[in-house]
Amino acid sequence: IRRWMGDFSSIRCVGTYVSRMGQCFSTSLDTVGITVDGIECLEKDDIQTEEKSYTFTDGIGGISSQLARKVTIKIGKDFIPSAFQIRYAGCKGVLAVDKSLGEKQLFCRPSMRKFQSSHRRLEVLQTSRPQAVYLNHQVIMLLSNLGISDDVFMSLLEKTLDNLGGTLLDERLAMRQLSSAVKRGISYRDLFDAGVHLTVEPFFRSLNAAVYRDRLMQLLMKARMQLPLESARLMMGVVDETGVLEYGQVFVQYSAASNDPRSDKEFELSDKRVLKGPVVVTRNPCLHPGDVRRLVAIDTPKLRHLVDCVVFPKTGQRPHPSEMAGGDLDGDLYFVCWYKPLIPSQEISLYDPMDYKAPPKREDRTEITSADMTQYIVDYIRMDILGVIDNSHKALADKLKKGVQSEECLFLAEAHSYAVDAPKTGQWPDLNGLKLPKSYPDFMMKTDKPTYRSKKLLGKLYRSCRSFKKLAEDSAPKEITKPCLDPNLLVAGYRRFLDEAKNVYQEYCLRLDHIMGIYGINT
Repeated sequence: IRRWMGDFSSIRCVGTYVSRMGQCFSTSLDTVGITVDGIECLEKDDIQTEEKSYTFTDGIGGISSQLARKVTIKIGKDFIPSAFQIRYAGCKGVLAVDKSLGEKQLFCRPSMRKFQSSHRRLEVLQTSRPQAVYLNHQVIMLLSNLGISDDVFMSLLEKTLDNLGGTLLDERLAMRQLSSAVKRGISYRDLFDAGVHLTVEPFFRSLNAAVYRDRLMQLLMKARMQLPLESARLMMGVVDETGVLEYGQVFVQYSAASNDPRSDKEFELSDKRVLKGPVVVTRNPCLHPGDVRRLVAIDTPKLRHLVDCVVFPKTGQRPHPSEMAGGDLDGDLYFVCWYKPLIPSQEISLYDPMDYKAPPKREDRTEITSADMTQYIVDYIRMDILGVIDNSHKALADKLKKGVQSEECLFLAEAHSYAVDAPKTGQWPDLNGLKLPKSYPDFMMKTDKPTYRSKKLLGKLYRSCRSFKKLAEDSAPKEITKPCLDPNLLVAGYRRFLDEAKNVYQEYCLRLDHIMGIYGINT
């Protein structure tokens, strides 16, 4: 099986070896065969800085418009994406639409090649598409550090909670929420138009309530607030192959948010808009104060074929993606926000980005064996400390006066970047000098640890959410009203099928209980 997957014999780092094998197990959709279908795969050189310490095109290739259309048909999408995250012949990365390519051409770069393989089918993992973007603890801390007022975040939370509460009462809000959260081929608009009340009908009411509870918990635990669709998006990163963009600039064209209150669609794919002006860009996870970058979005006709992705320049002192938590272009998604209240003032000097250079890999001289891989997995389980670092960073940023700019937090941000790369390098960060927090802020919800009332922004957000949750619970009816049966839904002669329907329902419940037991689901 390993020989069939590819040739890993040149790899001498166990972590890299296991990671490359894992690459073959990515969930993907098969599309077209290269050479078999007359498709030509070219190879282009990577574009690097003069001293070759950074690569502007790390993980990014190209695909022709015609071939992109063919791939889109194969994966069953109703629109042609501008970028495809792919696996092909031991390569991983992204292919962005390139107008300069021939009808059946694509190209990869050396940075995309991870191992040799005879596999010649192009497989797609995901594509660029319009996506909502959410705030979280890390992004909020970094933006607050750059002078964004607490009132801005409190106002966003108030709007989020108002909208969330409305989903239990307003049919159109319920339709939008279910359409975005439960995508199972159900047309909620058709149901709505047919007179099915999503806030009343028992099944959809319970489904809507489950989504409501989940989103409220996400707000409590992570301060996960959706930003306005017309002001922020989550976008796949690609590079400007034309060379038009300069350092500090990006190109952003996005599908407009739907304004039709009767529509269950979030976006109007036919309405494309080009962004111009200041924009905040970052990437999760982001712990270092320099991970948030303030850039300028410009318009250029040469890049208007790229939609719902953020285009970075291929020039400058350093690639912008690498400035944001050590990102690259092999499928990373970027937080792109042009919501004016969240853009730091020009008078605020941004913190210099961290130099995210991975340590040298721990390599062996001999060929890697099954025993080496087994030991690696044991070490990985024992040494995985990402959660410890993240929690410590969050607690210290809240407790210390300098917050994310304190020495302790900067040390943890660097350790976090090493820990992220550790599975591939085999080099784990040394935390021996770190003193773990003795108590944690209330917003971290550490019920098994000493806690204190946070005086900073995240504490205020948490307590507002908690008050909303308690108020909603106290005002909710203690007994669920028994649903009324709509006689219009009854079919003539239904009574003779009642006994059989009850038996089928009981069998369904037994099977569902069995599945819930297997996966430890209580309710």
